[in-house]
Parts: sequence; structure tokens; C-alpha cells
Amino acid sequence: MKRVIVLLLFISILFGLSGCVTFNRLGIEDALIFESEDQTIRLEIGMKTSDIGRLYVLKDDQMQSFIADYFIPREQLAIYINAPELEDSTFVLSVSFKRINFFKANWDVMHLEDDKDRFSNPEHDIFSGFDVTLNRVYDEQMSPLNYFENRWVAEEQGMLFVNDDLNFFYSTSIQGTMNEERIWISFLNRTFSIWSRDDLQMKLAGTFFFDGLNIVLEPSEWFTDYPSTITLVFEK
Repeated sequence: MKRVIVLLLFISILFGLSGCVTFNRLGIEDALIFESEDQTIRLEIGMKTSDIGRLYVLKDDQMQSFIADYFIPREQLAIYINAPELEDSTFVLSVSFKRINFFKANWDVMHLEDDKDRFSNPEHDIFSGFDVTLNRVYDEQMSPLNYFENRWVAEEQGMLFVNDDLNFFYSTSIQGTMNEERIWISFLNRTFSIWSRDDLQMKLAGTFFFDGLNIVLEPSEWFTDYPSTITLVFEK
């Protein structure tokens, strides 16, 4: 009888823990997109490469973008409100999910909150008092530029971009090399520019579009030494 009781207690504890946010199953997903009902807040994280992505907030008719670092073991989302290299650069939000019952959570409904009992955050015009509910989005693809800890390669042009620096990521840029020259690429709206890190000269510029997770560059016509399109192939 005692063995049965112990076994039942063990099973209850196991099911209870599996329903806790600490054992969040979202960590095994390839990509996460959550959005508020009014579409003013959107979270995109490419979990297959990193738990870092971006949070978008519409304020005063302007969409603002922030790096978001989702730490699942503590169910918290660190928002970079300043450049990562600066002190007091993060504002930490508490993450929770809609409870179905004591043992189970609805992982499609995420709640973000400025939990003053858990975190000591600086004052911020957007995130102080933040309290929003986001719903999982399944029928859209997240922006390839919101992945982190990945690479893009164009072998024929000798281009390799390594997306592993938060300060570059903060400014929607990626450092890399082109035929062994140190460069970086920056993206703004639908345009790109590539610059030398050695002499700060522009190497290439134009427009771009996405092809799945790949980035297709379309150099401007005055860059005659390059083909009309260059495909940067996404790699983990």
C-alpha cells in the first residue's frame, strides 16, 4: 500500500512539474511568433538557432523594435531598451501562460508583465507597467533577420556573414567577410548596404527580399562588378 501511495505521489509531482512553465515545451520549437489581438505588439524568436529575437511595439503610430532574450528556465523576457554594450540596457518582463488547469497550460497564450515583485527595472515609457496578452501565430513566417546565432553564405562571391554579435544585431546589421576582407551588412526597410570594416568604404548597396530564410540581394545598377542577384543562404 505504501508503495502505491509513493508511486501516486511521484506521478502527481511529475505531471505537476510538466505543467509548470519551467518545463515549457516552446524551447523545442523552430520559431515562435506571438501577437496581441490589436496587432500592436509582436514577438518573433527563432528558437532553432537561439532564444534571442525581437519584440515590436506600436507606439504613437511608429513601430519600435527591441531585442528580446527569452530565458525559459526562469520564464523571463529581457528587453534591450539600449545598446547591449551599455549599462542598464535591459528591462525584464515576467512570462506566463494561460492555465487550463493545475496540471496543464495553454502554450498558445502568453502573458508579459512588468512584475515589480520579481524584477527591479529602470523607468521606461513603454515597458513600465507593461501588461499584455499575446496569442501564438502559426500561419506566418518570421523575418529571417530576427534569427540570431546563425550564418548567411554566398560562396561564389566569397561572402560569409556570422550573426553572433548583439551590438550588430541591435542595429539590424551583421558582421562578416568578403574574400577575406572584414565587412558588415546593414538593412533598412528593403534596402541594404555593405561596408568595409577596414577602411569604412561602401562596397555594395541595393535592395533585397527574402526567399524562405535566405536573403536575396539586388545590387544597384552602378555596381557593375556584381551579378544582378546574390543569394545569401541561411545556415544554422
